[in-house]
Amino acid sequence: GSLSSELLVGGTNTVYAWLTQWLADNLGYDVGSIVGLPYDWRLSPDVMEDRDGFLTLTRRRLEAAVKSNGLPGIMVAHSMGNVIFRYFLEWLRNEMREEAYARYVKRAERRAATAVQQSTGTAAAVASAQETTTETSSNGGGSGSSTSSSTLPGWMGGVPPHKV
Repeated sequence: GSLSSELLVGGTNTVYAWLTQWLADNLGYDVGSIVGLPYDWRLSPDVMEDRDGFLTLTRRRLEAAVKSNGLPGIMVAHSMGNVIFRYFLEWLRNEMREEAYARYVKRAERRAATAVQQSTGTAAAVASAQETTTETSSNGGGSGSSTSSSTLPGWMGGVPPHKV
């Protein structure tokens, strides 16, 4: 004869039943929304991520659960799950750091593009005003043709005119 799993664990596993009930009774959690995150204990987390997208999927499942419940997530880990969860947190920190850096770069690029557009418009307006002033003063207010060169100082100003 062999041992049945019911003898070893008492049928349905109820190790966390008291915690589940406490979360429902005291914090308003819906016991039907609890998410289990099983993993392959034979593989390291990085291999599970490469093979199955385990860490990415874990993040998505946790974010979806928090969003649908409108409550903060509570993580409970046991045994090797603690090590896996700790690795997940470090992985998540790195992912979020990379995402934040990518957002920062995008914002900086948008600001730089806006500044260039604004300075181009400003430079054109300044050049136009200087040309008008030059034409007015050199032609005694008449309508002749005159050329003027204008640059703005600084990194967006371009190259100053060559002195002859």
